[in-house]
Amino acid sequence: MLAAIVQRQRDRIRAIYFSDLAGAGIGAGCSVWLMNIFGPMQTISLLSAALWMVSSAFLAGIVTKRLKVFYGVTLSLLLINGIFPFSNVIPFRAYLTSPSNVFLNEDAKIVYSDWNSFSRTDVYDAGDGELLYIMIDGGAVSPISKYAGNLKQAEYLRTTTSYLAFRTPPRNVF
Repeated sequence: MLAAIVQRQRDRIRAIYFSDLAGAGIGAGCSVWLMNIFGPMQTISLLSAALWMVSSAFLAGIVTKRLKVFYGVTLSLLLINGIFPFSNVIPFRAYLTSPSNVFLNEDAKIVYSDWNSFSRTDVYDAGDGELLYIMIDGGAVSPISKYAGNLKQAEYLRTTTSYLAFRTPPRNVF
């Protein structure tokens, strides 16, 4: 579409190209904002519906009645999915992880799950009593200690090498 516009408006190519770049930047920023509000799947549906409406407006006078019905049904499905995501009824499994593939313990349960513009985060309880496992996008796993509100239970962490990052030097060193 951009190529067709540039061909017809050669004398205004700078303004058209600037508009294209500015629109892409604004669109990228807005899509991150929308994904944080609605989630990635709903945002994809809502943006697809908006683009579908624009394309159907351009083709309104030249499409057949059958194609108009197809456009209408598709647009309706995109809008419905944007408001009431199908993934609430039909699980979207592309980013969901299978605990039996990740953990040796098949009794692992998701205790927390969130999906934003950055990633899908799942927290698993493998039932081992001491650790929870944070998984990013179904691949990167980081174990964390369970915390029940008593600092004495986490005192053993001071003896691990991971604690070095939190250790402050004595004040009289400098």
